[in-house]
Amino acid sequence: MRALIFSLVIFSFHSLVAQEPIVWSATYQQANKKIVFNAAIENGWHVYSQFIDPSAGPVPTSFVIDSGKGFSLTGGVVEPKPIVAFDESFEAEVAFFEKNVSFEQKINVFDSSVIKARVTYMLCNNETCLPPTETILTINIYP
Repeated sequence: MRALIFSLVIFSFHSLVAQEPIVWSATYQQANKKIVFNAAIENGWHVYSQFIDPSAGPVPTSFVIDSGKGFSLTGGVVEPKPIVAFDESFEAEVAFFEKNVSFEQKINVFDSSVIKARVTYMLCNNETCLPPTETILTINIYP
C-alpha cells in the first residue's frame, strides 16, 4: 500500500512540474479565410513578440507553416499590439504578450488538407525564463 501511495505522490508531483505554462491551439476560420494561433498563458508568464531584436536576449516567437497542395498563404503571421517594456534581466526594451494572445495567418484554400505548423517561442516570468520550445500544431482546412 505504501508503494502505491508513494508512486501516486511521485506521479502527481512529476505532472505538476512537467506542465507548460502555455497552451497553444490552432483553428481554421473558413468565413474569414485565416488560421488563428491562440496561446493561453498562465498568470505571471509572458511570451515574446515575433518582432523583437533577438540580440536583446529573448527568442522571438516564430511560425513555420509547412507548404502543401490545396492552399497558399497570403502575407505573414499577424499579431496584435504587444506590451512593450524595459526588461532588467535582458537590459533591453522587449515586446511581449500576457494571458491570451491570438496570431493570424491569411490563407487561400483550394482543396481540403491538413496543415502542420511549428511554433517556436520562449516563456519568461519575473524570476526565470524557460528554454526556447517548439510546438507542432495540426490544422484541418477545407474550401
